[in-house]
Amino acid sequence: MIDEKTRMAGNKSIALFLGYEYIPNTNPFIHNFIEVTWNQGEKISAPMSKNLIGWVNKNPTQHLKGREVKTFPYSLCRNTKQLPFHKTWNWIMKTIEQIEKKYPNIKIIPEGEDAYVLLNNSTVYERYSKGTKKDSTWYSCVQALTLINS
Repeated sequence: MIDEKTRMAGNKSIALFLGYEYIPNTNPFIHNFIEVTWNQGEKISAPMSKNLIGWVNKNPTQHLKGREVKTFPYSLCRNTKQLPFHKTWNWIMKTIEQIEKKYPNIKIIPEGEDAYVLLNNSTVYERYSKGTKKDSTWYSCVQALTLINS
């Protein structure tokens, strides 16, 4: 079982790795953009502004038809306690994909209820058992980031 302090620290590490930045309420990130609407077939553009606070991705990209396309900045959540990376397989797999894309010598392998970090395609760096397959895999991601940052 993973305690809340460990979960918050791990989620913070994942957020930073994935390009999120914490923006405090006292100093919001202001994103200026043009909003386009259609009024009876006529295109209307209006300058808009959005204050983003909390965990913000200022330079997000999406993969569309094999190309990376920049999208608008967005706020993921208001505080570290709300970071969602441990909650769903979608977030865990996105984290694994980014780790393995940026560091091809590191692999994260779920196996049964455990997960392990494979280094240089042959050495088991560490095996983790945290109660459920999802928790073990999430924890392996955090440990891989610890290895990367050391």
